[in-house]
Amino acid sequence: EAALWWNPKVPGQDTLWQSYVVLSKRFFDAITDSPVPLDMRALRVLKNSPLALDLYAWTTYRMSYLRRRTDIPWKALQLQFGADYADTAQGRQGFKRKLLQALTKVHTVYPALRLEVEQDGIQLIPSSTHVKQLQK
Repeated sequence: EAALWWNPKVPGQDTLWQSYVVLSKRFFDAITDSPVPLDMRALRVLKNSPLALDLYAWTTYRMSYLRRRTDIPWKALQLQFGADYADTAQGRQGFKRKLLQALTKVHTVYPALRLEVEQDGIQLIPSSTHVKQLQK
């Protein structure tokens, strides 16, 4: 649930009510019961690349529970991260090129990340999490 009363194009816009976001109990419990910490230094380094930011958060999350090698097809990656690319051979090739560039950036901040680029997609290999998880 949300009520957002902000328009950045209107200077000095004041409202009678404060903006707020309300999380459902189920969603709040899900994100607080199994948090995946991200390294703020990595986010600062990747801040100019939305795709690299998304991939960093995604790989960090995936490595928090990955127990075996897992293949992720290019088509699935494009559905999740490449909505702006056409579903054509040229669009898929452009997406793959950009994703590989972004993964190179991610690997510079998360060198323990293990994956293999394959013809059909990428294979995630169980790796240590980027930020050590606290024991419950």
